[in-house]
Amino acid sequence: MNMSRIFKILSILAYCLIIVKGQMIGIPFIFYLLFSFFDMGTLEQFFSILAFIGLIIILKRIKFQYQPILIAFIAFVLLISPILNRLIAVPIYLFNYGAFIFPFVFFIILYVLYLYFLYIEVRSE
Repeated sequence: MNMSRIFKILSILAYCLIIVKGQMIGIPFIFYLLFSFFDMGTLEQFFSILAFIGLIIILKRIKFQYQPILIAFIAFVLLISPILNRLIAVPIYLFNYGAFIFPFVFFIILYVLYLYFLYIEVRSE
């Protein structure tokens, strides 16, 4: 198993472990995306669709022949867009808890490492 694949799996796991607090309990971000996917006509639905498109792009087992790094970066932008939407729509102090910060930072770091090792793999071919 190559390093880029390991970092891709770990980054998606970190993405799924991001906890979003509600009024009563916190839920994993992936469940928030599922629930907002069916919330018709809202901006959250649009961003959850973008995130699912990003997940599908990343989880595809087909190797991209042209510009795999660009496609992986576009998937990163699609995945991060609903998080940035929540950060803009809700006051920032509501996200000041470890169950959000640590997985979010781990996701960003691991995905950047995935892009780096993907770049190394593409250059070695």
